[in-house]
Amino acid sequence: ALMAAPVAALTPALVRRIRERYPGLAWLDLSRNAIRRVEHLDALAGLVGIDLSHNLLDLLELDSVAGLRGLEKAVFAGNRIRRVAGLSAGAAPPPLLESLDLSDNAIATLDDLASVHALSASLRTLFLRGNPIANVPGYRELVRRQFPWLAVLDGV
Repeated sequence: ALMAAPVAALTPALVRRIRERYPGLAWLDLSRNAIRRVEHLDALAGLVGIDLSHNLLDLLELDSVAGLRGLEKAVFAGNRIRRVAGLSAGAAPPPLLESLDLSDNAIATLDDLASVHALSASLRTLFLRGNPIANVPGYRELVRRQFPWLAVLDGV
């Protein structure tokens, strides 16, 4: 097996091993591990999907997936994410990312999601159920007003 114990970090060596062992990898599932930070994924440029659900992430940095130019779906559900951090100056978002699952995290306000605007050209589906923000009165309308380009919110 590639990983016998839970993965605690996306190290350059681990990402290199994944790339060497699975050269045409399109979907990376590292769910149910102990990963605290999304990093070093640029070496897996062929990814169209990534699942990092049920890890120990408390921040989603858009820079960490910016190099994945073919990424269409990203699942970060069931972590402890409190905020989505924006792109560095000059960085471009993944141009094809159409689905982002942030369900069951710790996102409490629209300000915590402000950086999602960087994905407006492609993102059509956003999952936020199970976050504190989903308990805010009028939540669906607030999110739809903030991100009018979304076609689907929480599966609807």
